[in-house]
Amino acid sequence: MPDGRKIYFLTNQQDTEVKCVVSFRVTDYAPEWWNPVTGDRRPLTEYSVENGYTVVQLAFEAAESGFVVFKDKKQKIHLKINVA
Repeated sequence: MPDGRKIYFLTNQQDTEVKCVVSFRVTDYAPEWWNPVTGDRRPLTEYSVENGYTVVQLAFEAAESGFVVFKDKKQKIHLKINVA
């Protein structure tokens, strides 16, 4: 995509729930899940980067499909917690 997004379409073509681990050849972007039926989008917060791949664990309902979108560059988050 011209704006740098990387989009992958995934589908469960079975009539049962499926859990899987998927590797994407992307390292500098954080993954999001986009549901084409509901329009919902959510960050996939549990992922790892291994040997040049982003590895994501996904669970699909029966016949579910959706997009994994790598849209925003990963940002380091700095937290400061004050305890009173």
